[in-house]
Amino acid sequence: MFFSFRFICILLCTICFGVVEAQDSCVSMVNKVITQSRNTTWDDSTLSRLRQNPTLKKQFFRYINETYDQSLRDQVSSISLKINEQRGHQIYENFFIELERSKARLSRSGLNKIQDNPDWPQGNWAYIYPDQIGAKVGKTNATFRDLADNLHYYEDLNIDVLYILPHYQSPRLDGGYDVAHYLRTAPEMGGDDDFAYLLSQAQKRNMKVVVDFIPGHISDQHDWFRRALDGDPQYRDYFIWKNNPPEGQLVERNGDKFVRYRDETSGKEYERLLLFPDISSKHWHREGEVFYYSSFFPFQKDLNNQNPDVLREHLNTLGHWVSKGVSGIRADAIPWWIKTPGRAGVHQEETFAMSEYFHLFLKNLRPSTLYLPEVVDISANAAKYLGRSTTINGVETGSTAGAVFNFQKSVQILYAGVSGNFSDYYRYLKSYKQMFYPKNTFDIIYSGNHHDEIYLGLISEANRADFRQRIINSGGILYKGDYSGGARVADMLEHDPVRINNFHKFLLGHHGSIAIYQGSELGVGNNYRHAYLTTIKMINRFKQEGRISADHRVFQEIAEIERQGIESGVLDRPLPFDSELRKMTEGRLLHRGVLSQDMIDSAAENPVYHSLSRMLDLRKKSRVFREGEREEVLDTLRDDVLAFARRIYDDHGRVEQEGLVLKNGTGQVTQVNLSKAQISQRQFSELFEVEYNQNINFVDHGDYITVELRPHEVMWLNIN
Repeated sequence: MFFSFRFICILLCTICFGVVEAQDSCVSMVNKVITQSRNTTWDDSTLSRLRQNPTLKKQFFRYINETYDQSLRDQVSSISLKINEQRGHQIYENFFIELERSKARLSRSGLNKIQDNPDWPQGNWAYIYPDQIGAKVGKTNATFRDLADNLHYYEDLNIDVLYILPHYQSPRLDGGYDVAHYLRTAPEMGGDDDFAYLLSQAQKRNMKVVVDFIPGHISDQHDWFRRALDGDPQYRDYFIWKNNPPEGQLVERNGDKFVRYRDETSGKEYERLLLFPDISSKHWHREGEVFYYSSFFPFQKDLNNQNPDVLREHLNTLGHWVSKGVSGIRADAIPWWIKTPGRAGVHQEETFAMSEYFHLFLKNLRPSTLYLPEVVDISANAAKYLGRSTTINGVETGSTAGAVFNFQKSVQILYAGVSGNFSDYYRYLKSYKQMFYPKNTFDIIYSGNHHDEIYLGLISEANRADFRQRIINSGGILYKGDYSGGARVADMLEHDPVRINNFHKFLLGHHGSIAIYQGSELGVGNNYRHAYLTTIKMINRFKQEGRISADHRVFQEIAEIERQGIESGVLDRPLPFDSELRKMTEGRLLHRGVLSQDMIDSAAENPVYHSLSRMLDLRKKSRVFREGEREEVLDTLRDDVLAFARRIYDDHGRVEQEGLVLKNGTGQVTQVNLSKAQISQRQFSELFEVEYNQNINFVDHGDYITVELRPHEVMWLNIN
């Protein structure tokens, strides 16, 4: 006769405790036994044997069916089939196997018991290269212990979130985006122990740490690629490769360069963008016996993200760092994750499915984790990566992400802020206001600069020539057909502390979280030495690999620089326009470089740091400028003065609070007229300036008011 496990438990409970107490005691006993069974049965070693043991796998998925809602299982199944229809079942299985493994890690760490405020991502962010913060005299880089010891610097700046650029073991030919090991911290940064120390110190200060996740490509020094070169078929299929890749035709359009291919099967033509055309004019590079595909630099090999084994590795990476105490994941270069034959290899349906796969994994691992994809594109395309409105673990959010970096908005703010020309920006804000965002999702905008280039394709053609000239005038570098550039905001504002502070106040008046890129808080300028030395290192690597001829004219120039000596100062200023080294240097490298311990120690005396700290604090304390809805443009009838409102609405759609942001784009005292019809509270007697902590004078004309602004001035106004 067959007796169920639960029946046996009830019988035992009745014998031991009596009929009255049997039910409660039995529930406790069953839960205890099942809990013990789950903890001991589905450990790492058992989970790793699932693929070889059909009986064990059947038991495991019976447990999954009992543990997770049907809706989640159906969603993961649908996503898995979208990523790879032929191998979707493996992608589905890997999701739950790695989720259980990661949950066990999280449980061992004790982090699963900590309840985070779900709104933490909407605080103030610092955006940093960890090996460049707090380097001591005589040191070329800093460690995570140095960063941990300088957390007071960010605390005093009123920073809530540290977004750390790549911390992985890497040759660092691309700032760490050439990953050599996903589960190891770079030794030169102090390794895993120093990283753990940083996380512990950040937790004590209630700071969150967000790290980069780079699933699109790895360094050619990664063990996976080494194994592929050795002929291991499993690891060769981790990559995109061909014995005889298609010949392509180079084409140029709107400043971008593409390679046009013809699909071998359908005969259909398609184009793939060259992301670094000044370095390489092809995607396929011979390595050993075959050709491997690279979207970025030749030393970065694209991963085959439709391979279930590669996706399993990615889930393992995500689970590893979340269990270490990381609160958020910024996913690098998402549009390029998946390439399928005959298609452009950007914004594919499979890519959106892969993003949803990662987002669901993180939210079911630790619900407070933020998943943030990087989409360097117009705002409308970036917003698509938030997906549709959905509910995960009882919280409404986006189906494919919780937030996005808004590159177009950031570049629009940069140009408007340094030029004082708001014609483009007025049009942008009106279109941005109409874009769909799922509930509880948001933008992150950066402080003029970030670790990559300024992409001029994100402003109108009418203003590009002016922006290019401003970059050149500030000692910056244009490249990629003059559609990308590099120059620090401080250089574009002539290192004037008043103008820099007004730019930061203008930035902070906007909707979204703000990410302060390293050095912006100190007003640092272009880092020529770092840019040129990094380029020389890369060029020498290309020469060793035969990717650039040894008789290229740039090597004569490098030899002359070495003859003069690095310390001569030759690399501390812009090189001539006809310099071969300058032509091969990416402008984005000007945005990077060490913030020394001396610079950090003297921050209290820096007027830019002091002003930004105060403004970040005011933004946190001002509900309307922290939580207000997207910018609502107020027409000033001028292109050189900008005004917009930030508003908080109640449940009935009525304006609960209203704040105005005014920006004078000129270098003279000017007056701006604002129609009362554009202001929700049309009868008011006071305009209170938040930073000045006082009422300002204005002239009331009945239908409109007039406010006077000093040169380049920005005002935050509350209406009373």
